[in-house]
Amino acid sequence: MFWKQENHAGPSVKFDAQNGYLIGVTSFSDPNMDGPIMSDEEVLGIAEAFYNSLPYAQGYAFRHVEKICDTAWVYYFDRPITVEVGNESLSLQSDYEQVRITVNPSTGAFESSNCFYVPLLDDHEPDELPLTKEQAMEIVDQSNYLFAPADSYELGSRIGICLPHLYGMAPNAENLNYPYVDVTRLAWILTFRDSADADKMFVAETEICVDLYTGEILSMDMSR
Repeated sequence: MFWKQENHAGPSVKFDAQNGYLIGVTSFSDPNMDGPIMSDEEVLGIAEAFYNSLPYAQGYAFRHVEKICDTAWVYYFDRPITVEVGNESLSLQSDYEQVRITVNPSTGAFESSNCFYVPLLDDHEPDELPLTKEQAMEIVDQSNYLFAPADSYELGSRIGICLPHLYGMAPNAENLNYPYVDVTRLAWILTFRDSADADKMFVAETEICVDLYTGEILSMDMSR
């Protein structure tokens, strides 16, 4: 749910109606105002200044830029998340804690901004060890989410940020015990592809997220 204030002579602003945080601002500049495109460093500095001046969550790091056209470059800022797994330190990206700033690279004018804010809930104990990939696969294997044993699929795996789907899931959805539904979790993100579809244009794929510490299945998505 969001609350929107719109003035046709000026910018359009959206706030979250429950939490009050800023969702986005739109204020497109005159498309007839153009000029030579500034350097990457100059436009990034302008985008960072807009991000820092708007009432978004601070401390996000610049991730990348999407140069849509000569009048709109989109800058992505997200929260840096570091996870220690064994002796390895992983740097993760969350699409759920992200601010996007669109700037005209010729004029430096602000075009729009959007915020995606679903914070990470990482409440594991300091001595709690993360699951291994093999343990996560075994949990999936025993869950009846797949039509065949897990090792019969082509497997993709990574540790990442997952948004739990607390409703509409098969049998153990009622066992999810998180204090909030509007948080993300650290998870093993496992992708199972049917090896029989390997040479086809469309491949059946199931993505299952397993909580990195509790082993609870957080979500399942099927696509083809």
